[in-house]
Amino acid sequence: MNKNISDVIKSRRATPPKFLSKKEVSKVVIQRILENANWAPNHKNTEPWRFKVYTGKSKQKLSNEIYSLLINKIESGESLNSQKVDKFKSSIESVPVAIAIIFERDAAERVPEWQEIAAVSMAVQNMWLTATDLDLGAFWATPEFLPF
Repeated sequence: MNKNISDVIKSRRATPPKFLSKKEVSKVVIQRILENANWAPNHKNTEPWRFKVYTGKSKQKLSNEIYSLLINKIESGESLNSQKVDKFKSSIESVPVAIAIIFERDAAERVPEWQEIAAVSMAVQNMWLTATDLDLGAFWATPEFLPF
């Protein structure tokens, strides 16, 4: 912990869900990760990121709801890979915490959209660097089959 920032940047890696620890992540640690995300640079303090944290029963509920939604799409004839859907469900269930990263554009559109998207990406980078500093793995993915 508390490594040199250059070392943290150089050691940050994506850790696919199957390789993430199954050990519970404390609320204090999650709060630290999210607090550091909030320090990401953003023009006019729009803070275009929102985070929704899922652990325990809420994570299981998320997994079940997404799975049901996607299975319904498959049954309705949409072309979705059911193996990828199953793998995604399994991935959510196997990690100790899932954090949804939500982009919320400034209603007044005071800055270009691309700058707000970049700000969200910087917030995520802060999350990853914090996780790395805490010797935690992280993975960021949005499968193309998700309806969001």
